[in-house]
Amino acid sequence: SGRGHKYPVRSMSVVGSSSNFELVSASSDGMVCTWDLSASTLTEPVRWSMASCARTDAFPAGPVHISALAFDKGTAANPLEARRLFMGTQAGGLLESPLPLSGDSVQLSQVSGHDGTITGLHVHPRQGQGKGFSHLLLSSSVDWTVKLWNTDKGLQGMQAGPLLEFRNNTYDYVVDVAWSHVNPTVFAT
Repeated sequence: SGRGHKYPVRSMSVVGSSSNFELVSASSDGMVCTWDLSASTLTEPVRWSMASCARTDAFPAGPVHISALAFDKGTAANPLEARRLFMGTQAGGLLESPLPLSGDSVQLSQVSGHDGTITGLHVHPRQGQGKGFSHLLLSSSVDWTVKLWNTDKGLQGMQAGPLLEFRNNTYDYVVDVAWSHVNPTVFAT
């Protein structure tokens, strides 16, 4: 469509409430589109934004080349409703945005997460008692690592670095990562 993606879609995820589901997709040029899954056709997105960042010591200013998406899963009262969007970039950066995205362009802050393209992101699916595990984010990369992040304080808290780093000793790319939905302490790559 005229308002959709013009570059390859690198990541997508279904989010929503118990009555309405949307598909969020991101392309390598930084375009993030939201599609209404209840519509009979998916010819045009209902919302779209171009993600960009201000210049920092680690990253140049301009559009972000998104390579992975993840959403937190809302609250215990409404676990399907996402509140925050996490994005991984081809430059190894991590970004966070409140939802819903609004406007044609969204200016985001970026944290240095990996030394290569981020290939996968996954927010812990467990709400649990009290705090649960939903503040934990896993990221994987072509830099041979998986990193565990605490997202409680957003990007400011993540600037201190990951809680843990797991390195692949075979020096193979780690192409994706996912938490187990059965055991809250297990993940797979």
